[in-house]
Amino acid sequence: MSSNRIKKLFFPVIAGVGVVLLTGCGTTADYKALQPTADGMPIREVEITSPPNGGSGPEGDLASVLPLNSDGVFIDTRISMSPINDELVFSMHTGRRSYMNVYTWRSGNGEDAGEPVDVTRDIDRINVEPTFDPQGEFIYYSSNYPDARYWKLWRYDLVDGSRTQISDDGSTARVDTSPTLSPDGRRIAFASYDREGGQSRIIVADSDGGNAERKATGHSPSWSPNGRLIAYVSTDPESELDRIMVLDLESDTTRTLTRGSYHDRHPAWTPDGELIVFSTNRVVDEDGYRHFSIWQMDASGRNARPLTFSTYHDMRPVVSSDGDAIFFVSNRGSTGGEVQDWRIWRINR
Repeated sequence: MSSNRIKKLFFPVIAGVGVVLLTGCGTTADYKALQPTADGMPIREVEITSPPNGGSGPEGDLASVLPLNSDGVFIDTRISMSPINDELVFSMHTGRRSYMNVYTWRSGNGEDAGEPVDVTRDIDRINVEPTFDPQGEFIYYSSNYPDARYWKLWRYDLVDGSRTQISDDGSTARVDTSPTLSPDGRRIAFASYDREGGQSRIIVADSDGGNAERKATGHSPSWSPNGRLIAYVSTDPESELDRIMVLDLESDTTRTLTRGSYHDRHPAWTPDGELIVFSTNRVVDEDGYRHFSIWQMDASGRNARPLTFSTYHDMRPVVSSDGDAIFFVSNRGSTGGEVQDWRIWRINR
Protein backbone atom coordinates (compact mmCIF):
# COMPACT_ATOMS: atom_id res chain seq x y z
CA MET A 1 0.00 0.00 0.00
CA SER A 2 1.36 3.42 -0.91
CA SER A 3 1.93 6.15 1.65
CA ASN A 4 -0.81 8.21 -0.01
CA ARG A 5 -3.22 5.32 0.45
CA ILE A 6 -2.33 5.18 4.14
CA LYS A 7 -3.10 8.88 4.46
CA LYS A 8 -6.53 8.49 2.91
CA LEU A 9 -7.60 6.01 5.55
CA PHE A 10 -7.56 8.79 8.16
CA PHE A 11 -9.30 12.15 8.60
CA PRO A 12 -10.03 13.51 5.11
CA VAL A 13 -9.11 17.10 4.35
CA ILE A 14 -11.63 19.67 5.47
CA ALA A 15 -13.17 21.48 2.54
CA GLY A 16 -11.89 24.98 1.96
CA VAL A 17 -8.74 24.62 4.09
CA GLY A 18 -5.41 25.40 2.45
CA VAL A 19 -2.26 23.37 2.69
CA VAL A 20 -0.45 25.55 5.19
CA LEU A 21 0.45 24.54 8.71
CA LEU A 22 -1.32 26.80 11.16
CA THR A 23 -0.19 27.82 14.59
CA GLY A 24 -1.06 30.59 16.98
CA CYS A 25 -2.55 31.58 20.29
CA GLY A 26 -6.16 30.63 19.62
CA THR A 27 -7.41 33.65 17.66
CA THR A 28 -7.29 33.83 13.88
CA ALA A 29 -5.46 37.16 13.94
CA ASP A 30 -2.41 35.51 15.47
CA TYR A 31 -2.07 32.55 13.13
CA LYS A 32 0.91 32.32 10.82
CA ALA A 33 1.88 29.90 8.08
CA LEU A 34 4.71 27.46 8.70
CA GLN A 35 6.43 25.19 6.20
CA PRO A 36 7.77 21.99 7.80
CA THR A 37 11.02 20.60 6.45
CA ALA A 38 11.11 17.27 4.71
CA ASP A 39 12.70 15.49 7.67
CA GLY A 40 10.58 17.16 10.34
CA MET A 41 11.50 19.24 13.34
CA PRO A 42 15.01 19.10 14.84
CA ILE A 43 13.86 16.95 17.77
CA ARG A 44 15.32 13.52 18.42
CA GLU A 45 12.71 10.74 18.23
CA VAL A 46 13.32 7.24 19.48
CA GLU A 47 10.98 4.28 19.09
CA ILE A 48 11.00 2.37 22.35
CA THR A 49 8.42 -0.40 22.15
CA SER A 50 6.63 -2.55 19.64
CA PRO A 51 4.10 -4.84 21.33
CA PRO A 52 3.61 -8.25 19.67
CA ASN A 53 1.42 -8.34 16.58
CA GLY A 54 -1.96 -10.05 16.38
CA GLY A 55 -5.38 -9.78 17.98
CA SER A 56 -8.52 -7.83 17.16
CA GLY A 57 -10.96 -5.63 18.97
CA PRO A 58 -14.73 -5.71 19.43
CA GLU A 59 -16.89 -4.06 16.82
CA GLY A 60 -20.27 -2.38 16.84
CA ASP A 61 -21.62 0.77 18.45
CA LEU A 62 -18.84 0.92 21.07
CA ALA A 63 -16.11 1.35 18.47
CA SER A 64 -16.71 5.09 18.20
CA VAL A 65 -16.65 5.51 21.99
CA LEU A 66 -13.57 3.35 22.63
CA PRO A 67 -11.44 3.66 19.48
CA LEU A 68 -10.02 0.22 18.67
CA ASN A 69 -7.96 -1.04 15.78
CA SER A 70 -8.50 -4.22 13.81
CA ASP A 71 -4.84 -5.25 13.67
CA GLY A 72 -2.25 -5.57 16.41
CA VAL A 73 -2.64 -6.06 20.13
CA PHE A 74 -1.71 -2.50 21.03
CA ILE A 75 -4.57 -0.10 20.42
CA ASP A 76 -4.93 3.61 19.78
CA THR A 77 -5.92 4.49 23.31
CA ARG A 78 -4.66 6.67 26.12
CA ILE A 79 -1.35 6.02 27.78
CA SER A 80 -0.55 7.41 31.23
CA MET A 81 2.60 7.71 33.30
CA SER A 82 3.21 7.12 36.97
CA PRO A 83 4.03 10.41 38.75
CA ILE A 84 6.69 8.70 40.87
CA ASN A 85 8.70 6.73 38.28
CA ASP A 86 8.95 6.08 34.55
CA GLU A 87 6.27 3.39 34.43
CA LEU A 88 3.58 3.62 31.76
CA VAL A 89 0.11 2.12 31.87
CA PHE A 90 -2.07 1.35 28.84
CA SER A 91 -4.43 -1.28 27.36
CA MET A 92 -3.69 -4.18 25.05
CA HIS A 93 -5.62 -7.14 23.72
CA THR A 94 -5.42 -10.36 25.67
CA GLY A 95 -4.73 -13.79 24.20
CA ARG A 96 -8.44 -14.31 23.58
CA ARG A 97 -8.31 -11.38 21.15
CA SER A 98 -11.79 -9.99 21.86
CA TYR A 99 -10.89 -8.75 25.34
CA MET A 100 -8.43 -6.19 26.68
CA ASN A 101 -6.44 -5.84 29.85
CA VAL A 102 -4.52 -3.10 31.61
CA TYR A 103 -0.75 -3.40 31.25
CA THR A 104 2.11 -1.58 32.93
CA TRP A 105 5.46 -1.11 31.30
CA ARG A 106 8.67 0.27 32.74
CA SER A 107 9.95 2.35 29.86
CA GLY A 108 13.59 2.71 29.03
CA ASN A 109 16.12 2.80 26.23
CA GLY A 110 17.21 -0.34 24.45
CA GLU A 111 17.84 -3.20 26.89
CA ASP A 112 16.54 -1.09 29.79
CA ALA A 113 12.99 -1.40 28.49
CA GLY A 114 11.14 -4.41 29.92
CA GLU A 115 8.17 -6.35 28.62
CA PRO A 116 4.59 -5.15 29.26
CA VAL A 117 3.08 -6.72 32.39
CA ASP A 118 -0.58 -7.76 32.43
CA VAL A 119 -1.97 -6.21 35.63
CA THR A 120 -5.68 -7.02 35.50
CA ARG A 121 -5.24 -10.52 33.97
CA ASP A 122 -8.91 -10.94 33.04
CA ILE A 123 -10.17 -13.35 30.41
CA ASP A 124 -13.67 -11.99 29.89
CA ARG A 125 -13.53 -8.19 30.23
CA ILE A 126 -12.58 -5.08 28.30
CA ASN A 127 -10.43 -2.83 30.51
CA VAL A 128 -9.34 0.47 28.95
CA GLU A 129 -8.23 4.08 29.52
CA PRO A 130 -6.12 3.47 32.65
CA THR A 131 -4.29 6.05 34.73
CA PHE A 132 -2.22 6.07 37.94
CA ASP A 133 -3.17 7.87 41.11
CA PRO A 134 -0.66 10.57 42.24
CA GLN A 135 1.06 8.22 44.71
CA GLY A 136 1.40 5.40 42.19
CA GLU A 137 -0.52 3.01 44.47
CA PHE A 138 -3.68 2.54 42.39
CA ILE A 139 -4.68 2.29 38.75
CA TYR A 140 -8.04 3.72 37.76
CA TYR A 141 -9.57 2.40 34.55
CA SER A 142 -12.82 1.84 32.65
CA SER A 143 -14.28 -1.66 32.39
CA ASN A 144 -17.39 -3.33 31.00
CA TYR A 145 -17.65 -5.59 34.05
CA PRO A 146 -20.12 -6.73 35.35
CA ASP A 147 -22.54 -5.64 32.58
CA ALA A 148 -20.93 -5.89 29.12
CA ARG A 149 -23.23 -3.16 27.78
CA TYR A 150 -21.90 -0.41 30.02
CA TRP A 151 -18.48 0.86 31.08
CA LYS A 152 -17.83 1.93 34.68
CA LEU A 153 -14.74 3.17 36.48
CA TRP A 154 -12.77 0.79 38.66
CA ARG A 155 -9.80 1.19 41.00
CA TYR A 156 -7.11 -1.49 41.12
CA ASP A 157 -4.86 -1.72 44.19
CA LEU A 158 -1.30 -2.41 43.01
CA VAL A 159 -0.36 -3.74 46.46
CA ASP A 160 -3.01 -6.35 47.22
CA GLY A 161 -4.71 -6.69 43.81
CA SER A 162 -8.16 -5.78 45.10
CA ARG A 163 -10.65 -3.87 42.93
CA THR A 164 -13.31 -1.32 43.79
CA GLN A 165 -16.01 -0.04 41.48
CA ILE A 166 -15.91 3.77 41.48
CA SER A 167 -18.74 4.94 39.25
CA ASP A 168 -22.19 3.40 39.32
CA ASP A 169 -25.36 4.81 37.95
CA GLY A 170 -27.48 1.69 37.54
CA SER A 171 -30.35 3.33 35.66
CA THR A 172 -29.00 4.69 32.38
CA ALA A 173 -26.83 3.13 29.67
CA ARG A 174 -23.75 5.12 30.63
CA VAL A 175 -20.15 4.78 29.57
CA ASP A 176 -17.69 6.29 32.07
CA THR A 177 -14.11 6.60 30.88
CA SER A 178 -10.88 8.65 30.81
CA PRO A 179 -10.32 9.09 34.57
CA THR A 180 -7.84 11.68 35.85
CA LEU A 181 -6.94 12.26 39.51
CA SER A 182 -6.41 15.53 41.37
CA PRO A 183 -2.80 16.07 42.57
CA ASP A 184 -3.76 15.19 46.16
CA GLY A 185 -5.60 12.05 44.99
CA ARG A 186 -8.82 13.04 46.73
CA ARG A 187 -10.92 13.74 43.64
CA ILE A 188 -11.42 12.22 40.24
CA ALA A 189 -12.65 13.69 36.95
CA PHE A 190 -13.86 11.56 34.06
CA ALA A 191 -15.91 11.63 30.88
CA SER A 192 -19.39 10.13 30.84
CA TYR A 193 -21.39 9.23 27.71
CA ASP A 194 -24.93 8.02 27.18
CA ARG A 195 -24.98 5.15 24.72
CA GLU A 196 -28.42 6.26 23.55
CA GLY A 197 -26.96 9.56 22.34
CA GLY A 198 -26.14 13.01 23.56
CA GLN A 199 -22.89 14.77 24.31
CA SER A 200 -20.31 13.53 26.76
CA ARG A 201 -19.98 15.20 30.15
CA ILE A 202 -17.08 16.00 32.43
CA ILE A 203 -17.89 14.63 35.88
CA VAL A 204 -15.95 15.55 39.04
CA ALA A 205 -16.33 13.34 42.11
CA ASP A 206 -14.56 12.14 45.22
CA SER A 207 -11.93 9.53 44.44
CA ASP A 208 -14.30 6.81 45.69
CA GLY A 209 -17.02 8.02 43.28
CA GLY A 210 -19.11 9.93 45.82
CA ASN A 211 -20.45 13.48 45.47
CA ALA A 212 -20.36 13.35 41.69
CA GLU A 213 -21.14 16.61 39.88
CA ARG A 214 -21.44 17.45 36.21
CA LYS A 215 -19.03 20.30 35.47
CA ALA A 216 -18.81 20.74 31.69
CA THR A 217 -19.69 19.25 28.33
CA GLY A 218 -16.72 17.45 26.84
CA HIS A 219 -14.29 14.57 27.18
CA SER A 220 -10.58 13.69 27.69
CA PRO A 221 -10.09 15.55 31.00
CA SER A 222 -6.59 16.23 32.38
CA TRP A 223 -6.12 17.62 35.90
CA SER A 224 -3.54 20.41 36.29
CA PRO A 225 -0.63 20.05 38.76
CA ASN A 226 -1.92 22.92 40.91
CA GLY A 227 -5.27 21.16 41.34
CA ARG A 228 -7.32 24.16 40.27
CA LEU A 229 -7.79 23.52 36.54
CA ILE A 230 -8.97 20.68 34.32
CA ALA A 231 -8.10 20.80 30.63
CA TYR A 232 -10.53 18.90 28.42
CA VAL A 233 -11.83 18.64 24.86
CA SER A 234 -15.12 20.06 23.69
CA THR A 235 -16.70 19.71 20.25
CA ASP A 236 -17.89 22.97 18.75
CA PRO A 237 -21.59 22.47 17.88
CA GLU A 238 -21.36 24.54 14.70
CA SER A 239 -18.08 23.41 13.17
CA GLU A 240 -18.06 19.94 14.82
CA LEU A 241 -14.34 20.45 15.44
CA ASP A 242 -12.61 19.57 18.70
CA ARG A 243 -11.01 22.34 20.73
CA ILE A 244 -9.21 22.41 24.05
CA MET A 245 -10.96 24.06 26.97
CA VAL A 246 -10.06 24.68 30.62
CA LEU A 247 -12.40 24.36 33.58
CA ASP A 248 -11.54 26.52 36.60
CA LEU A 249 -12.80 24.59 39.62
CA GLU A 250 -12.58 27.56 41.99
CA SER A 251 -14.70 29.93 39.89
CA ASP A 252 -16.65 27.12 38.17
CA THR A 253 -16.05 28.78 34.79
CA THR A 254 -14.72 27.48 31.47
CA ARG A 255 -12.36 29.09 28.97
CA THR A 256 -11.49 28.22 25.38
CA LEU A 257 -7.77 27.75 24.69
CA THR A 258 -7.79 26.74 21.02
CA ARG A 259 -10.03 27.28 18.04
CA GLY A 260 -9.52 26.91 14.32
CA SER A 261 -10.31 24.79 11.26
CA TYR A 262 -8.79 21.61 12.73
CA HIS A 263 -9.07 19.22 15.66
CA ASP A 264 -7.13 19.76 18.91
CA ARG A 265 -7.25 16.76 21.22
CA HIS A 266 -5.69 14.86 24.15
CA PRO A 267 -4.41 17.67 26.42
CA ALA A 268 -1.73 16.76 28.99
CA TRP A 269 -0.01 19.10 31.45
CA THR A 270 3.70 19.36 32.01
CA PRO A 271 4.66 18.73 35.67
CA ASP A 272 5.26 22.45 36.34
CA GLY A 273 1.80 23.32 35.01
CA GLU A 274 3.19 25.93 32.64
CA LEU A 275 2.54 24.07 29.38
CA ILE A 276 -0.10 21.84 27.82
CA VAL A 277 0.98 19.17 25.34
CA PHE A 278 -1.68 17.98 22.90
CA SER A 279 -2.32 16.32 19.54
CA THR A 280 -3.69 18.25 16.59
CA ASN A 281 -4.28 17.77 12.89
CA ARG A 282 -3.11 21.27 11.98
CA VAL A 283 -0.48 19.66 9.74
CA VAL A 284 -1.62 19.46 6.12
CA ASP A 285 0.65 17.72 3.61
CA GLU A 286 1.29 18.55 -0.03
CA ASP A 287 -1.61 16.32 -1.09
CA GLY A 288 -4.08 18.11 1.16
CA TYR A 289 -4.36 15.37 3.77
CA ARG A 290 -4.29 16.13 7.47
CA HIS A 291 -2.08 14.34 9.96
CA PHE A 292 -2.07 14.47 13.74
CA SER A 293 1.14 15.65 15.37
CA ILE A 294 2.24 16.53 18.90
CA TRP A 295 2.23 20.22 19.83
CA GLN A 296 2.66 22.21 23.02
CA MET A 297 1.38 25.60 24.13
CA ASP A 298 1.40 27.84 27.18
CA ALA A 299 -1.26 27.05 29.76
CA SER A 300 -2.98 30.23 28.53
CA GLY A 301 -3.29 28.79 25.01
CA ARG A 302 -0.61 31.07 23.54
CA ASN A 303 2.66 30.28 21.78
CA ALA A 304 1.55 26.97 20.28
CA ARG A 305 4.34 25.18 18.44
CA PRO A 306 4.81 21.73 16.89
CA LEU A 307 7.01 19.04 18.40
CA THR A 308 6.61 16.31 15.76
CA PHE A 309 5.87 15.96 12.06
CA SER A 310 5.19 12.79 10.10
CA THR A 311 3.01 11.46 7.31
CA TYR A 312 1.26 9.29 9.89
CA HIS A 313 -0.58 10.15 13.12
CA ASP A 314 1.00 11.04 16.47
CA MET A 315 -1.62 10.94 19.20
CA ARG A 316 -2.34 10.94 22.95
CA PRO A 317 0.79 12.50 24.49
CA VAL A 318 1.84 12.14 28.10
CA VAL A 319 4.73 13.93 29.81
CA SER A 320 7.27 12.08 31.94
CA SER A 321 7.32 12.76 35.67
CA ASP A 322 10.56 14.76 35.35
CA GLY A 323 9.23 16.74 32.37
CA ASP A 324 12.16 15.72 30.16
CA ALA A 325 10.31 13.48 27.71
CA ILE A 326 6.96 13.14 25.98
CA PHE A 327 5.53 9.71 25.21
CA PHE A 328 2.87 9.33 22.54
CA VAL A 329 1.03 6.77 20.42
CA SER A 330 1.68 6.70 16.69
CA ASN A 331 1.11 4.50 13.65
CA ARG A 332 4.26 5.82 12.02
CA GLY A 333 6.19 3.10 10.25
CA SER A 334 3.07 1.13 9.37
CA THR A 335 3.07 -0.32 5.88
CA GLY A 336 0.70 -2.20 3.64
CA GLY A 337 -2.37 -3.44 5.49
CA GLU A 338 -0.88 -2.53 8.88
CA VAL A 339 -1.97 1.11 8.85
CA GLN A 340 -3.19 0.76 12.43
CA ASP A 341 -0.03 -0.81 13.76
CA TRP A 342 0.18 1.48 16.78
CA ARG A 343 3.35 1.80 18.86
CA ILE A 344 4.63 3.94 21.71
CA TRP A 345 7.22 6.55 20.82
CA ARG A 346 9.12 9.11 22.80
CA ILE A 347 10.58 12.54 22.11
CA ASN A 348 13.11 14.27 24.32
CA ARG A 349 12.14 17.83 25.24
